Amino acid sequence: MGGRSSVKKSTVGPHCRLGFGVKLTNCILMDHVVVHDKVTMSNCIVCSNAEIGEGASLKDAQVAVGVTIEPGATIKGECIDLDREEDE
Repeated sequence: MGGRSSVKKSTVGPHCRLGFGVKLTNCILMDHVVVHDKVTMSNCIVCSNAEIGEGASLKDAQVAVGVTIEPGATIKGECIDLDREEDE
């Protein structure tokens, strides 16, 4: 876990990496999740082997297994899976 990060009312699975300035509130991170610097997440579920890009903001979101969220993305109230990612 990087400096200046906060984890409140959240569960972080084994082998997860949290960058600098990450803020998690009421989230569940499963195994092997990578959260890059300056990410803010609230009320989110992130499945195994997912990656959240630097500066992303997620609220009320679900991220499927193996999905990568682009840096700087803003996601609110969505379920992100591999099928959706390929459609973009």
